[in-house]
Amino acid sequence: MSTRRHRGGPGVPRRPGARVHPLGHAPAPTGVHLADVRVPLAPAPARDPPRLPGRARREFVRVHRDRVRVHRVRGRPPPPEHRHLSRRHPAGAGFPLPRAPRPDPGHHPRQPVVRAAPVRRRRPRPPARRRPLPLWPDGRPHGGGDRGTRPRPDVRHARHGRDRQAARRCHRRGRRPAGVPDRAVRPAAVRGALRRRGWGRGGPRRRAAAAGARPLWPRRRGHGAARADARPRAVGEVQARSDDVRVERRGAVRVTPAPDPLAHTRADFPLLERTIDGRPIVYLDSASTAPKPRCVIDAIVGMYNRHTANVHRGVHVLSEEATEAFEGARAEVASFLNASPGEIVFTRNSTEGVNLVAHGLGFAPGDEVVLTALEHHSNFLPWRMAARAVPVGLDDDGMPPYDEVERLFSPRTRLLALAQVSNTTGVVAPVEQWIAAAHARGLPVLVDAAQSASHLPIDVRALDCDFLVLSGHKVLGPSGIGVLYGKRERLAQLALYQTGGGMVRHHGDDGFEPHDVPQRFEAGTPNIEGAVGLGAALSYLRGLDMDAVRAHSLALGRRLVEGLQGIPGVRIIAGSAPLERRIGLATFTLEAAGLSQESLARVLCDRYQIIASGGYHCAHILHDRMKLAGTVRVSTHVFNTHAEIDFALAALREIAAW
Repeated sequence: MSTRRHRGGPGVPRRPGARVHPLGHAPAPTGVHLADVRVPLAPAPARDPPRLPGRARREFVRVHRDRVRVHRVRGRPPPPEHRHLSRRHPAGAGFPLPRAPRPDPGHHPRQPVVRAAPVRRRRPRPPARRRPLPLWPDGRPHGGGDRGTRPRPDVRHARHGRDRQAARRCHRRGRRPAGVPDRAVRPAAVRGALRRRGWGRGGPRRRAAAAGARPLWPRRRGHGAARADARPRAVGEVQARSDDVRVERRGAVRVTPAPDPLAHTRADFPLLERTIDGRPIVYLDSASTAPKPRCVIDAIVGMYNRHTANVHRGVHVLSEEATEAFEGARAEVASFLNASPGEIVFTRNSTEGVNLVAHGLGFAPGDEVVLTALEHHSNFLPWRMAARAVPVGLDDDGMPPYDEVERLFSPRTRLLALAQVSNTTGVVAPVEQWIAAAHARGLPVLVDAAQSASHLPIDVRALDCDFLVLSGHKVLGPSGIGVLYGKRERLAQLALYQTGGGMVRHHGDDGFEPHDVPQRFEAGTPNIEGAVGLGAALSYLRGLDMDAVRAHSLALGRRLVEGLQGIPGVRIIAGSAPLERRIGLATFTLEAAGLSQESLARVLCDRYQIIASGGYHCAHILHDRMKLAGTVRVSTHVFNTHAEIDFALAALREIAAW
């Protein structure tokens, strides 16, 4: 038996206590909203009134100000006994609502019935409309799952992609592209999809296209192009992601990405799956800290799950397993550097390694340490605290005069400290030349390999350096772990840096006897899980072949610097350095729209999802000498691709045009 809820018409207030006079005399009960009343219709009259003219419609009764309002919809004609209630029939115009007993079960199935509803009953929420299946203009569904996947070509046209935008573009211009059905034979679902996306007749996108403005696509919540306060994007804008390169929309030369032999490593880094505002990130800040591959994460989690114990302090199985894993990581680090395990000291980071050497050498007042103005604070401040730091000068481009190092040596010089790769310029220093010059005068040399260890193959035997430091978090390893390499005879000459448990062989009333190196410099419980994770990271890099890693890094550095040189307003630090001596790192300034360099780095993140570093990069001496109030640094690693470099360059080119 069909029923229908009865509500008052729009703009009509409900009147509590209003009375309905069935058959014109009996009052209706008070306290009932007539707009919510459902009552059965009166029985059929004795004679059949004349038929209504026009097309038959189905009619529903609604109470409105004590009168009958009949709403008609398309369908089968109503039974003749109820046509007298129609407004179009003279018998139903203004006729009071009749009142009758509840209909019997044998009531006609097409007869609409209304029933009494409780007072102040809320209107039911209309059922949610099911979102239609999204379609591309050629009728293919998208949205993931079994409905199809979004096509992602290597080279896309503008922000859309030629294969997806061709139908819309030609639809605006009145042409039909090849392979796309015209309007006459296009499926209705496709026409509906285009209409919902604003391409229908009189739609906002069609109006914008007719006015010459670029349509907002895709209309995605949170997307910069879809926000009302967003800056209008130019027609020739370039946008790309890590897996594609999108070139200018009209009249542009198509860009073909260079081959990336290490692109398969992207699947090993969970961080690259991270999105910001629904867009995948482009991570270009590995000089600050590098993402961790899954093998490193699994190694750390495995230690916590199965081998939680201290090392060198127990006789049970868990302690033996933890000690074996810890010393295995030491052997892996030694193999990575072509050293022996007895020459590897685990530290918290490279900063602690430098401080350990600075404290252990025992400088006297007036002793000097020769270094460059490009050094990281971690390779500058410890020497300034322990001795007199003598930095090498810089030219106007930010390059130190490497050929003048020997001129700075004096009888008071005790050490030469330099970075193999600067964290601000990305230039590979001629450390072999410096080490040979220092050893000719009997001076030890400390090499800071924090930036170079994961980009270049390192052989401490070939370098013949006395000390070398690196940090785990920059070589795809965990934070809180570092390495100090030292020649065994040099380590034995260092004074103790810290004392505590684990570094003594015997402790009695008359004193203590420390362990041999390297345990004598590892007081307290070490970062066991961090050391195991570092070993897994270096093993991962060795599996990629460090020669291939170096070639990939140099190729990215060349593409980055050459692209930056073509952007107006960009000043590259040490831009005159040979491209064959640069890793995938560049530091620069860009004067655009009055933005500071920190703000520029934030714009790259918020607008383009590019993770880059902005500021002084722990190299204040360099910035002060070049009179720079901060810079932007872009740095790559094994997982980065040429497409990501192109995308970053396109973003900077767009910002420079503001």
